[in-house]
Amino acid sequence: MVGAFCVLLASLAVAGADICETDDASMLMTNSLDPGPSLSESSARQHAGTGVFVMLPLDLFDEAFRLKNPEQLKHWFAQLAKAQVTGLMVDCWWGLTEPAPGQYDFTGYRELVDLVKEFGFKLQVVTCFHAQGTSIPLPSWLLSTRDVWYKDANGSETFSYISLWADHVEIHGRTPVKMYRDWMQHFRTFFASDLGATITEMMIGLGTDGELKYPSYEGSDGSSSESRGKGLHRRPPDWGQPPPPSDTGNYNSVWNTTRFFTDGYRLNSWNTAGMPRRFYEQLATCFVMQWIFLPKLQEPRPHLSSGLRDRAHTDKNLASGVHWMYKRPSHAAELTAGYYNANNNQPYSRLARLFKSFDVYFDFTCMEMTDASQPTDAFSGPQELVFQVITATRALSFPEGG
Repeated sequence: MVGAFCVLLASLAVAGADICETDDASMLMTNSLDPGPSLSESSARQHAGTGVFVMLPLDLFDEAFRLKNPEQLKHWFAQLAKAQVTGLMVDCWWGLTEPAPGQYDFTGYRELVDLVKEFGFKLQVVTCFHAQGTSIPLPSWLLSTRDVWYKDANGSETFSYISLWADHVEIHGRTPVKMYRDWMQHFRTFFASDLGATITEMMIGLGTDGELKYPSYEGSDGSSSESRGKGLHRRPPDWGQPPPPSDTGNYNSVWNTTRFFTDGYRLNSWNTAGMPRRFYEQLATCFVMQWIFLPKLQEPRPHLSSGLRDRAHTDKNLASGVHWMYKRPSHAAELTAGYYNANNNQPYSRLARLFKSFDVYFDFTCMEMTDASQPTDAFSGPQELVFQVITATRALSFPEGG
């Protein structure tokens, strides 16, 4: 897992990404849809009380894209109604709903929404622009596209989500950003009468597993792999080569078995004078870590500005709760996922400011976890991580959830 920290580097050439600092405000895109609820309005609703929502199973539909067992669902819904559940949450999969480029089919979800309305439930919809293993892949017409996927040092690609670095690469005449925008606009048109009435929240998928992160801990075959992304495309010539796998480890390495994550990340404490070549190369790679989160801040913006904004419902975006190795100075697991939380960096504060600028909730995972429930050798800190996120959001008077 630790060795995956360069997964994004091997993908840079795909989009021809430039390394540059950009002011947050200058990257905002014009929202072509209606503005969403203000944070003050959303906060008022949140403080009025929190309802209970139940997640629906993944296998709702049959091969004809109809509800697989509507009578069973009715029985479940009746039981949930007796328990005074507020509503339900459902994943809405890109791979199921766009069978051909620009052609959309929400038939199964229409049937589900109608059933939800019968019982008076509210519905939270998660827009899933990622794959769920092999059971729910991305649209089949997309999978033959080359050079738009995250790729590791061995050349293995993950087809669970289009690389963030390929957001502006045309595929079948449209960029991924345009595809996401088109899909969401068609969703809004199709469910226009339900938005704000039955469909009260939308969570916009931003990466693998629906979370804003790089695929740092899911190997294509589920096994340990060599370090992802040995090379950094378009790097300055005097940077040398990035550190080898012998220094960075593999997917399953722990922090103290890797040279880089034991002391190589300490950029501010290093002196390049007389430094051996390998450690200078690691210093250059550590410089990469300082801008690793800047693209993470830039790339979500097209997705956010394309969201299904409506004054009667709330938009959310899910950040990744990578809590293992949190209690080690390098925060290696977070860093490999794109959250540079070492050397006094504050990635969650930066992300909170971004989400607030789009008037969307900061949604987070691992809210229910405790440190004591985690293996001691994982150095996990879910409680501390959640506290850091809550501190970041509340400093901005910004609502969070999870």
